[in-house]
Amino acid sequence: MYEQFLGVPSTSSPTDLERYKAIALAAGKQGRTPGQVREMIKQQIVTDLKQHAANTGVAFHQHLATLKAQTTPTSGVGDTTGVGGFDLFREISKATNDVAKATRDVEHVANDVIKKVGPAVNAIAKFAGNIPWGEIVHDVQAAISTIPGLGTVVSEAIAFGESAYDSAVALAHHNPIEAAIDGAYNVALALVPGADALRHILDPVKATLLGLVSGAMKHESVADTVLDGILRNVPDKPSFGKINPRGVAGSLAHLIVKHVGVRKGGPHTAPPPVAHAAPPPVVASTAPPAPVPAAPPVGPHPRPEHRPHRPQAPHQGKYAPYPR
Repeated sequence: MYEQFLGVPSTSSPTDLERYKAIALAAGKQGRTPGQVREMIKQQIVTDLKQHAANTGVAFHQHLATLKAQTTPTSGVGDTTGVGGFDLFREISKATNDVAKATRDVEHVANDVIKKVGPAVNAIAKFAGNIPWGEIVHDVQAAISTIPGLGTVVSEAIAFGESAYDSAVALAHHNPIEAAIDGAYNVALALVPGADALRHILDPVKATLLGLVSGAMKHESVADTVLDGILRNVPDKPSFGKINPRGVAGSLAHLIVKHVGVRKGGPHTAPPPVAHAAPPPVVASTAPPAPVPAAPPVGPHPRPEHRPHRPQAPHQGKYAPYPR
């Protein structure tokens, strides 16, 4: 699939992790981003193992298990999948559950490949003039050191978000992390009566987080400084039982770290604000100005009527007659 395009020999076994590391390294040398390489590796694994299963008669998931066994296990700390009794797969088919599990395993292998070839790609980037990958982290426990807000979460919301992610994967959703964030957010605000009043605080936060994993950036890791800056600006009050704004925001960020990843040592900048449409430019009129009518002439001010005061006479009433 990609090996010929990247100049990687296709003789290696599809269940050998070194094959995918070679493909990732070749793509990184060409200046591809870690998100692009991660998606490339996921597609290559699925294509290879499907073909290998058809050729050998061994099930796809068995080949995937062989491949996954060569990766570094995750710590398991901070993984709250299944906590709180939320599991969308209790009542649906085992086949759907198998699809979700296989997708998680493929993601795990791809993440491990990116982590292992990252240092080599970073070293090559210094000489090739490419943008270095940095350290890509998908382990929540490892990310807490630079994003303390991840330590304050609502476990039930994360568990439901993980189930929503699996459901979206099984239904071939175009961006499962969006479904996970939506599910976790709505459940968190429905857990405690009155918590829905936090929407006026959290709706903009949720929109900002979704913006980090949507559109052209939906496969790219998020800089840890950006995610930390968002969580630091979320207040921890008001609270409704165990639900508070920072805990809900931390839960949504938890899902981003696990499924998209964070880049340690990212730029110390906040995510750009949502751009609004600019007002239309003001075009000066070319028509001549309308003539202003001249003010009417003002005549001389009329002289007030002069009426001399009549002196008072002692025996002829209040006023004496005017002099003749």
